[in-house]
Amino acid sequence: MKLTLYFLMALLTISQGATAATLCKNDEVAYFSCVLKGGKKIVSLCGNTFWNTTESKINPYAWLEYRFGTLKHIELLYPSSKVDSIKKFAAEYHHPYQGFYYALGFTIDNTRYDIEHIESEVNFYGVSVQQGQKTTNIPCQGKPELPVKQNTSSFFDIVIQLAPQ
Repeated sequence: MKLTLYFLMALLTISQGATAATLCKNDEVAYFSCVLKGGKKIVSLCGNTFWNTTESKINPYAWLEYRFGTLKHIELLYPSSKVDSIKKFAAEYHHPYQGFYYALGFTIDNTRYDIEHIESEVNFYGVSVQQGQKTTNIPCQGKPELPVKQNTSSFFDIVIQLAPQ
């Protein structure tokens, strides 16, 4: 009986560790977070409450940050300031036949970074990095963690709100 209990506790700890892979802090919303293929790096889109449900508009104090790295060392944090950070992201979404495409990204120098969530004939969840004509797709290990909608917006809501109409 004790051995079974220890085994179940170990499984629970392992599964919690797998779902806790985010670079966002406890008081932040992890709008998108996943361990990337290879298992060493994490990509997270962190922020605060994006949508003001009372006024049905974007929270004027909303902010977003892209974070890439490990739990011990963030290698890329964008933007460097939370003030007006939402304006530094570009979004795109469309719903091709039997699927959908959501992307939120930014450009630093000549490099474009996009967090992508694509579900269609070929699913892709992860980061796309484009330098000139070369594009590198780094997939998540499985589906990304997305917030449960409770007084906050989702990754999809943010993309729709920021995408050109």
